[in-house]
Order: sequence, then structure tokens, then C-alpha cells
Amino acid sequence: MADEAARRGLASPERLAQLRERRNALAADRDALAGLPEAGRRKDWARTLRDMDGLLQQLDALIDRGNRAPKAARPARAARRDEPKDVVTIARLPKGEGGEVRVRVLTWRGERVVDVRLWVTCDGGEPAPTRRGVAVAAGDLGGLLDALRSAAAHV
Repeated sequence: MADEAARRGLASPERLAQLRERRNALAADRDALAGLPEAGRRKDWARTLRDMDGLLQQLDALIDRGNRAPKAARPARAARRDEPKDVVTIARLPKGEGGEVRVRVLTWRGERVVDVRLWVTCDGGEPAPTRRGVAVAAGDLGGLLDALRSAAAHV
């Protein structure tokens, strides 16, 4: 149980008790310093008080975080995202080592789209799509093709 708490960044009850003791001791020292008469104050007195206040806030946040119930685990990535349907890969164009640009036609959230995206292979695993790419709705494909033809004429 303690190993699981440490792995998830949660403090054990013993550690929380130690943090509370240290927080209370620091608060007492801060109050004593704040109560010093004017003659007993040093030049950096105000800065020391501000630093102690900041430490108290950090300790309060740590204790508060340790008292909270652990968060529920997030669902797996595949379960959080919609998966494309009816995927047809039109072309695979090599790009550097371990990468390729794939041109695919697929159905995404009920709409037919053309997806041109960079795919990479990490650590010898399966290729995965990256965020670098564009998905164009089938109805907008004609405008994109015209723009690409114009660009090719200028190259």
C-alpha cells in the first residue's frame, strides 16, 4: 500500500504527520519573527517573512494533496478517441528514417475525408500517426486539388 502511494506521488499517513509537524514549527517560528520589536529586526526581516509565508503555502498544498483521495485512472487512449472507419490507404511516401506520409480516405465522425498525415515508427514498434498532417472533407477536395495544381505550376 505504501509502495503504491509512493509510486502515485501520494504521501503516507506517517509522512503527512511529519509534514504537519514541520508546518506547525515553521508557523511558530514565523509568528515569533513577526512579533519582534522594531529594534530586533534585521535588514532582511521582511524578505525572510515572505519566504516563510511561501514555504507555509507550499507545505499546506502538499498536505492538502496528500489528504485528497487519489484520482481515478484515465481511460486508455484508444477508448478516449474515435477510431476512423472504412479506411483505404491510397499511398505511402517514405519520409526520412522511420517515417512515411500516408494518404488515406476514411470516414471520420460520419464524414468522408481525405487524410494526408506523417506516420512514424518509434523503437521498432508499429507505425503511428502524428499530429502533423491535414484531413480534408470530401466536399472541399476539389478546392485543395486546384490549389495544389497552382502550386505545382509555380515550382
